[in-house]
Amino acid sequence: MEKVNVIKDFALIRIEHKISLLQQQVWNVLLAFAFDHFDQEYHYKIPIVALQEYIPAASNRKHLEKAVNDLVNIPIGFNVLQTVVNSVRESYSLLSSARFKEGICYYQFPKNLKQRISDPVSCTEINLLIQKQYKGGSYGWFLYELCYSVKEERNTGWFLLAELRQYLGIQTEQYPLFKDFNKRVIKPALQDVNSRTDLNVSAEFKRKGRIVTKVRFIVEYCEDTGEKPSHELLLEKQDNHATQEVVTGTEPLLKNKLFQLVLDDLALNSHSFKRLVPINKARLKREIFSNYISSREELSDMISDSEELADSFYQQQLSVNPGKMDELQAGQEQMVLEEMEEALKNAEHRVAREGARKKKIDEALAEARRRVEQRLELETFEKRMDLKILVEQRLEVERRQKQRNINALVKAGKEAEQRLAPEHKQIKMEMDEIRAARRKGIERLKHLLG
Repeated sequence: MEKVNVIKDFALIRIEHKISLLQQQVWNVLLAFAFDHFDQEYHYKIPIVALQEYIPAASNRKHLEKAVNDLVNIPIGFNVLQTVVNSVRESYSLLSSARFKEGICYYQFPKNLKQRISDPVSCTEINLLIQKQYKGGSYGWFLYELCYSVKEERNTGWFLLAELRQYLGIQTEQYPLFKDFNKRVIKPALQDVNSRTDLNVSAEFKRKGRIVTKVRFIVEYCEDTGEKPSHELLLEKQDNHATQEVVTGTEPLLKNKLFQLVLDDLALNSHSFKRLVPINKARLKREIFSNYISSREELSDMISDSEELADSFYQQQLSVNPGKMDELQAGQEQMVLEEMEEALKNAEHRVAREGARKKKIDEALAEARRRVEQRLELETFEKRMDLKILVEQRLEVERRQKQRNINALVKAGKEAEQRLAPEHKQIKMEMDEIRAARRKGIERLKHLLG
């Protein structure tokens, strides 16, 4: 069964990336294949060939098996980016067990993580086709997942550079200067996202004096134009990007930097650019990037040409329908209202869910209290029974002791009688002799007197 998307809770995206890009992509596929059976099963399986199908880079099966096994042994921190209100930081492995047998990968998720996956607080869907086609670096993919999860909000929110380092898995001693960190990490990651995925992302920084302290990423989703599915846009985007590099002979980083400068100027100074609908704004950006950005021209000329092009796009937009601006304004107001209603529904849903959770907690507490009371009653009964048995045992011991004493007295009496029997017999014989002698004396006396 083919999987297109993997559903991930925001906390599962905002993790401390101690893992490699291969491990991240492997775990996405394992999660996607297990998600539909979370309520029925505890053990999951996937053919290794299916796993390799979603990760073409994992052609070496031993490397793939090692990547899966390492997910069992690496503790991962969750919610390392504090952009979610009242978010709780947790830490556990992404898998609790994994084994390979006869071409099948068998695996399990930790209990706490399984609960987080099956009952997400807020989640997004990552397109596995985008992952399958991605050929950039690990920083770019990690940044892509983060930005994709907030594509509706259009920005990630502000967070500290230290939190971004932790999210990307960069040690403190790596690139200690922001200049190096920006050059080696942030810019290449943005380049990978913008050229190899369905997002266009730019970075903004907050400074304290001359020191950069915070960063956020501005996100534009390519599918907002509504022209093609995101994976088809990605293929077209990658082809266009490769063609532009060859035609212009411009270094990709330099061209993107010039493009960003032009966009910043348009967003700040061009009223036409601000009033364009999203689809025309996306087309304008594509046109500017394709035909007006070149390292061989002056930046001022690029900006001037881009502003004229924005004015032209805006006039074309107005020429389609003279009342278009009123409709756009109404449409924007309606969109805001719909967003507010959606936010209200989400809030009500969260409140209801929290209420259900509280009810479950109260029921669990009541059940625990009842079990404790039953346990106390049972222990009290057992203590009473133990006391009764102890008393009976003591009485039985005393009765047996008395019986033994009586038996001993009877035995001693019999032994005394046995010892005195010969003496009684001797005394009886002597008394018989005395009686016989007495009778003889009486008879002799009678004879003499007679």
